[in-house]
Amino acid sequence: MEDHTVESINQIVNPKRTFSLLRIGLIDEWRSYMLAGLIIGCLILFTTLLDSSGFLLGILSVNMLLNIMLLIGLVQVSKGFSEIRQKERGIYYFMIPASLEEKYLVKLISTLVLYFIYALLICFVANRISIVLANLINDSGNFQYFDPFHRDLFDKFKVYLFLHAVFFSGSLVFKKNNFLKTAFVLIATFFILTFSIGLYLKNTAIKTFESGQRFNFYFNNLSDLFQAFGIDLETYLLLFEIGLYVAIPLMLYGFSYIKFKKIELRGE
Repeated sequence: MEDHTVESINQIVNPKRTFSLLRIGLIDEWRSYMLAGLIIGCLILFTTLLDSSGFLLGILSVNMLLNIMLLIGLVQVSKGFSEIRQKERGIYYFMIPASLEEKYLVKLISTLVLYFIYALLICFVANRISIVLANLINDSGNFQYFDPFHRDLFDKFKVYLFLHAVFFSGSLVFKKNNFLKTAFVLIATFFILTFSIGLYLKNTAIKTFESGQRFNFYFNNLSDLFQAFGIDLETYLLLFEIGLYVAIPLMLYGFSYIKFKKIELRGE
């Protein structure tokens, strides 16, 4: 029974087959990764070596350049399944001897985990090389060191995870202009949610006035403002983070998997 279960799992996701498919995918996409790394790496070198006043470093900090590289990654994510929209490439892609789950998993790992690690590595190496070269020119310079293990980068990864899930789904939903269409839907959703929350707070304030309850117009911080509406800010922030960085990505990845499966079955 156990041997049969293991064999069934291997038919769906085989580690050796998945690794081979991942290697092939990286070979096919290395030009895009290399170009993004080259651009960001050169910008880091430029700002460190040529900016003696520190003005450029204030605008193009390593963290800012990392954000730009992750944005480039999202553009690549939005084109992650472009081959299945092209008839000849689509036929070739679906004929690759690998399961649907392996193809989906490889796209997910390469564009989410591996690209984020690659972006950190590019920023770290370029930062260290530029500082070494700058010290040879001017050993009294005040340079910005990039720490790839800083806690803030975990928060950055959470944001990238959410955006990746959105644009990963958009790559399967839209047939053309995936990045722009997905970005438009994301921005429109943000404005609708913001308007809805504002409307809710407004209605709550009106009900508070009508009930004759005392309302404090003076707030020391955001927590006091939410407490005035009877809202526990810390609880809502925790639920917001769980929803934004766990629940929504899981639902979008589940949705994109179902969509990918339908595309293969229908041969769209």
